[in-house]
Amino acid sequence: MEAFIRDAMSRCFGWNARTIREVPGGWSAHALVVDADAGRYFVKVYDKHRPTVQGWIARMQENMPVVLWLRDNTLLGERMAAPLLTCNKDYKVENADFLALVFPYIEGNTLGSAPLAAEQIRQLAQLLAALHGSGFRPGAPVEGIAETYAVPFLAGMEAYLSARDLPGDVRRIFSPYVSVLADAIKMLGRRAEGMQLDQTACTLCHTDVHGWNLMWDGETLHLIDWEGLMFAPAEADLFAFSDGFFFDYAREEFFQTYAALRPDFVLNPQAMDFYRLRRRMEDIYEFLRGILADGLSESERQKSLAHLQRECEALSRMEKRG
Repeated sequence: MEAFIRDAMSRCFGWNARTIREVPGGWSAHALVVDADAGRYFVKVYDKHRPTVQGWIARMQENMPVVLWLRDNTLLGERMAAPLLTCNKDYKVENADFLALVFPYIEGNTLGSAPLAAEQIRQLAQLLAALHGSGFRPGAPVEGIAETYAVPFLAGMEAYLSARDLPGDVRRIFSPYVSVLADAIKMLGRRAEGMQLDQTACTLCHTDVHGWNLMWDGETLHLIDWEGLMFAPAEADLFAFSDGFFFDYAREEFFQTYAALRPDFVLNPQAMDFYRLRRRMEDIYEFLRGILADGLSESERQKSLAHLQRECEALSRMEKRG
C-alpha cells in the first residue's frame, strides 16, 4: 500500500511523499497521514478486494462530483472535507488493488465518542442547515445518489438468520437476538414501502453524521467522510439526534439552532422511524458481512464482533421502546 501511495503522489499530484504513517480510521478504509514536499495531507485508501468496500467505491462515481459542488457553491466551503483533484482533474487515484482519496490535512482532533460542547452543537446545526438548504436538485448525471428507500440487505439478513454454518463466536452473539431481528426485518420492509408511497421532500444529506466524522480545530467544526452523500429526506441526517443514537443528549440545543435557520422545515416522524431502523439493521448486516467475508485480522475481527454485539443490543432496546 505504501508503494501505491508514493507512486500516486508522484504520478497524479507531482509531489514527493517524504513520510507516510497510518492512523486510526474507520472500518471501511485505511487512514494515512502523508508529509510531502508540498505539505501535509490526509489519505483514505480503500482495498478493492474487500466485499464490503465495493459498494462505497461504486457510489463515489455519483456523489463525489456533488461533494465538490457543495464545497465550491455553499457555506460549507472548507468546513467539509472534499478530495483534492489530481493533475488530470480526477477526485481519485487507483490501481488494481486500491483506490485513494487525498484531502487537505485538518489540524485538529476527531471528536469520536466525546460529548459535543455547546458551541460544537451550534456549529453542527449550522452545517446541516446549510447542507439541507443548499437548493441543489439532482439532474441526470447524479441520479445514482437519489434515495429509493431500498433495503436490499434484508434478504442477506434473512439468510444469516437461517444459516446453520455461522462461526461459533458469531452465533453466540447473534442467537439471542434472532426473534428481534426477524421482527425488525418485517417492520423495516413495511416502513420502506410506506416511505416509497409518502413522497417526502428531499435534499442533500451526509447520511453518516456522528462523532468519528466530526473534527474540531479549536474554533471550527469540520464534517468529514462524504462518501455516503445522498439526495434524501433531511431525516436521513437528523435521526442521529433521536433516542439511542449518537447525539440524543444534544437534541434540544441542536434543533433550536437548526429550526431558526430552516423555519419552514417540519420533522417527519415516519421518516425518522425509517432511518433509525434502517441504520441499525444495515450496520448489523455490514458488520456480519465483514466478519464472514472480508478476511479480517484477528484484532479487526474482535473489534467487529464487539460492534456487532453493541448494535444488536441497541436494536433490542429500540424495539422495546417501540
